Amino acid sequence: MINSQDLIKSGIMTDEDLRDLESEIEVKKKKRILENWEHDIWQGSNGYWYTYAYVNGKRKMIKKRHKEDLEEFIVQAEENPTIEELFDMWIKYKEEHDRLVDTSLMRYTNVFHHLIKSSPFAKKKNS
Repeated sequence: MINSQDLIKSGIMTDEDLRDLESEIEVKKKKRILENWEHDIWQGSNGYWYTYAYVNGKRKMIKKRHKEDLEEFIVQAEENPTIEELFDMWIKYKEEHDRLVDTSLMRYTNVFHHLIKSSPFAKKKNS
């Protein structure tokens, strides 16, 4: 696999090209995350921006002064989910894409709730 330093050494890319490419990737990643955000984002009559997010496994209203700050919060939350959030995403994926019997999904969920959800491990960030 070719790495970015090889591209620079061979003259295919410059440092500036690489920075532009990295910036473009970040912008597209942020846009994708915000488009797929499952909660509404709205501006209140007080000028603050709001959305809902799961914080420590509980649904919480998030309030930020600027829309950019709220979007940054959303991106950070999506890029660094907890183990519990990863499990929820995995179960959703299994329901939508795999042909699993409902009893299998229930069994996975029950095992997670019984053994992991109440432990500190479930709240740990996946970093």
